Amino acid sequence: MPDASPPAWRRSTRASAWTTPATASSTSSPMPLRVLLAFDHSAQDRALLAEAAPGVELLEVGDREEWHHRSADCDALIGHPDEPLLDAAARLRWVQVGSAGVNHLPLDALRRRGIVLTSGSGTYGTPIAEHILGLMLAFAAGLPRRRPIASPTRSSWSIFRRTTSALAAPAASTIRLAYA
Repeated sequence: MPDASPPAWRRSTRASAWTTPATASSTSSPMPLRVLLAFDHSAQDRALLAEAAPGVELLEVGDREEWHHRSADCDALIGHPDEPLLDAAARLRWVQVGSAGVNHLPLDALRRRGIVLTSGSGTYGTPIAEHILGLMLAFAAGLPRRRPIASPTRSSWSIFRRTTSALAAPAASTIRLAYA
């Protein structure tokens, strides 16, 4: 008699993914793999997805009602599902969310259905670190005191004269400020 308990979830050390053991169903379907894009993508993003996954049918939807309706015959979803969508998506095997956090998702429902969940965890590490370093430089230079956020109409940059002698970008993600 098969075990009725949901599959064990674990944090993958590769690809920042939440994974679950493979389900017992291994029959192949003659239908193409269908991926539901649950939010707007640019033409460039759609072209990149199509190039990265030839033979995969990408389905875009406009509103939440259509999203639930079209999910019935999809194998994968790029978006943030809710329980009604999971109830309607009988073939769904994989959900990809672009956000790092997944606590807002119906995790128990995903587990019960054996759906693999992957997230964007780690994707934004470099931009966040660069933003924090930029803020540290700004605060070290006293930028908030020199140009208060409260007065966005002030257009004079004279307060910075003779305070910054060089601004250069020796690398794509590094900016150096040299003070006179």
